[in-house]
Amino acid sequence: MFDDHLVRFGFFSGIGDYLGEELTDAPAVIKLYLSAFDAVWERAIDHADYRPA
Repeated sequence: MFDDHLVRFGFFSGIGDYLGEELTDAPAVIKLYLSAFDAVWERAIDHADYRPA
């Protein structure tokens, strides 16, 4: 995500080779990724509280 207006997808093969990228500013895609980021961020652990398992 870039500035809440652009999403960049990076594509890799099954063995890790870089295949290219795609940029989109489609409103539906932006909305989906913003909501996903917000959902994950709410569940994040603050660095100060993180303890490796």
